[in-house]
Amino acid sequence: MPSADKQLLAEIESLYRSRFADFVAAAAALIGEREAAREAVQDAFAVLVRGRRKFRRDAPLEAWAWGAVINAARKKRWAHAREAWARPSTPSSNGSGHPAEADSELAALVAALPERQQDQSRRARVGAVAVLCPPRARGVAVTRGVSIP
Repeated sequence: MPSADKQLLAEIESLYRSRFADFVAAAAALIGEREAAREAVQDAFAVLVRGRRKFRRDAPLEAWAWGAVINAARKKRWAHAREAWARPSTPSSNGSGHPAEADSELAALVAALPERQQDQSRRARVGAVAVLCPPRARGVAVTRGVSIP
């Protein structure tokens, strides 16, 4: 391993150790889950280490690292959204109560609303799908029973 490569590897390691908390905080802000954010930061630095020969010295290493962390956090966020969407729509009890009963109560309350407000409720759910799902998955969301009026 050439000395420049060793030096870059040492710089990446130093950056990882010194700014880890900042990287995790930024990733957690994007993902919403601290453990997933830690994984995203580790994934990002694995990408940096594997691709260190592509690094051009004309830009700061930290800028390159931030880009990798943000990209890894976005990928992790999409993965979480896809996993949540893929789960069955009928909830199962996890010991914290009876979510199926809560869903049926909510459905009854929504059904009691005037039709105009029911439409607004459907639009709000479609809006949430549009935010959570990547563009390619939005068509799938519509086919699973959520339609745009």
